[in-house]
Amino acid sequence: MDLWEIFFDIFDPLPRQGPGNNESTRKAYSMLPDLPPSPRILDVGCGTGIQTIELARISGGKVTGVDNHQHFLDVLKRNAMDAGVSERVEAVEGDMFKLEYPDERFDIIWTEGAIYIMGFERALMEWKRMLKPGGYIVASDATWFSKGAPEEVKAFWDSEYPEMTSVEEKLLMIRNCGYEVIGHFPLPEEAWFEFYGDLKKSVEKKIKKYRENPEAMEFINANLREIEMYDRFREYYGYEFYVMRRI
Repeated sequence: MDLWEIFFDIFDPLPRQGPGNNESTRKAYSMLPDLPPSPRILDVGCGTGIQTIELARISGGKVTGVDNHQHFLDVLKRNAMDAGVSERVEAVEGDMFKLEYPDERFDIIWTEGAIYIMGFERALMEWKRMLKPGGYIVASDATWFSKGAPEEVKAFWDSEYPEMTSVEEKLLMIRNCGYEVIGHFPLPEEAWFEFYGDLKKSVEKKIKKYRENPEAMEFINANLREIEMYDRFREYYGYEFYVMRRI
């Protein structure tokens, strides 16, 4: 059994693959002025696509969800069918590093909790060409909320996401990449508690199954460590939603 099989075994039961909630998706979408009646949206790193389906519901447009795991996309397609939005949701297997859509294709590029994979600044620069003039990027990303974080949590995130910065640094990065900042806000703590509560239950159910598998146990312990970090140090960091417009 490889690590991806273990990953899917643990994350399959979860409604989301990371912290988030539909209320925050709707709040971020409500900040976008001057949209066409049926916007074309690209959701990068969509996972099983709870937010993809919510975007289809609230936008009235067509949403293309891209992820490099076909397994997640199969779940997205089933859920879109159940939600009655399958005609406006497209699930595409693809690599965020190699998006080959035409220039000025999308009104909105959306990504929740996945932009760190590519890097915040690199993504803003490389994805800009796919936005129509005046189009938007909406991204939630791990962010330091205050200075003076204890060394323990700084070391943890330095190993997990060394490019993690403050809100102020992110806003400067957005402007330097050629975007106007429309607004920003933190993901509420309850979204983290809900996700980590689900994850912890799933992990604990698998410990007995994998206790003789060192690689699996390392993965399990890393997830438990991440939950512990948030429980202890959540005043110092979280996800921030950034809403920006291409200039």
